[in-house]
Amino acid sequence: MENCFKINQPYVVSELIDGECVIMNLKSGNYYSARSSAVILWTAIENGTAQSGLVAKMAAAYEADASVIEQDVNEFIDTLFAEGLINRVEDHADAAPSEISATNHRLPYSKPHLEIFADMQDLLLLDPIHDITDAGWPIAKPTRPAN
Repeated sequence: MENCFKINQPYVVSELIDGECVIMNLKSGNYYSARSSAVILWTAIENGTAQSGLVAKMAAAYEADASVIEQDVNEFIDTLFAEGLINRVEDHADAAPSEISATNHRLPYSKPHLEIFADMQDLLLLDPIHDITDAGWPIAKPTRPAN
């Protein structure tokens, strides 16, 4: 069985801005920055790529030894788990196949890294958006009867 992952929604949201992926964990209040090779991995996880596909994508895009890439991908995934950003997918049937485009020109390798920021944790946890339920957010307050 192949290791597959999914983003820990609804608690984790992300946005790609000018080549940087900004990720927020609304449950912990931490936010993150992923750049370069980490963006490729995060995007692939969002698209349901299995773990072997993550390694293959990196090997196709970057000039590096496959064993180094595999170790770095595993470390990156461990970090995402530790931060509560991803979960394992139990049913592997819906995992998306990895689309790997072979190019003649591969980029110099940079180890995927997730920058972790906790400086706004108190403010983010004060915001009621972190209290997400199945009903979604925002939840309208009940109306009060007129006096």
